[in-house]
Amino acid sequence: LDRLRVMQDQLIQVEKLSALGRMLRGVTHEMNNPLAAVMGYVQLLQMNENLPEEVRHDLDRIYTQAERAARIVRNLQIFARQEAVVRQLVDVNEILESVLELQATQLRLDHIEVVEDLALQPLGVMGDFNHLQQVFFHLITNAREAMTAHRGEGRLEVISRRVGDVIEVRIRDNGPGLSDEVKRHLFDPFFTTKEVGEGTGLGLSVCYGIVTGHDGRIYAESEPGEGTTFIVELPAAY
Repeated sequence: LDRLRVMQDQLIQVEKLSALGRMLRGVTHEMNNPLAAVMGYVQLLQMNENLPEEVRHDLDRIYTQAERAARIVRNLQIFARQEAVVRQLVDVNEILESVLELQATQLRLDHIEVVEDLALQPLGVMGDFNHLQQVFFHLITNAREAMTAHRGEGRLEVISRRVGDVIEVRIRDNGPGLSDEVKRHLFDPFFTTKEVGEGTGLGLSVCYGIVTGHDGRIYAESEPGEGTTFIVELPAAY
């Protein structure tokens, strides 16, 4: 009976997340128009050749920040979409950068140092941008929450490489690490180490489904007290 109640609570949480996704799609759509207006008016003002240099500099800063906000909105729109898997050539580095941009503010607020070590060349895979973005978003969120709960700050490393015919991504944190028991159940649906009401236990199982659906592999390397590294391996497209 308790198990049934927990599952019902978790399914309610899933529905809440689905509703949040629908709301997010509406909000981002509404945000695009004022941002486009701001950028348009700035460009009109910049056409004035008699602008003082200080004002022109301020307008450049306004445009840059509005452009950044518009890019974040686009990333949120992509993240909120619920679509069938669409396989096409995508760059894993581009996906990682979009996720890090989405998470940048929260990582900064949580006093987490971010170390990006991405391959210099594009890392092409045949995959679904939106679904892979969800995988990396969840893994980075997990790492961030583990570090803040454990030490109130932390260090996040995001590494991408091509290893033979495989594109490998490593997301490493210096959080509390995982026990062997937790590692055994890590990708089980509804398994969570969080307090009741704080997690659905579905995130990693969804990640597992997405990665294996891309003919890839996802696993964790971790020891208690030594942090955790999640490794995602995907077949290279070329």
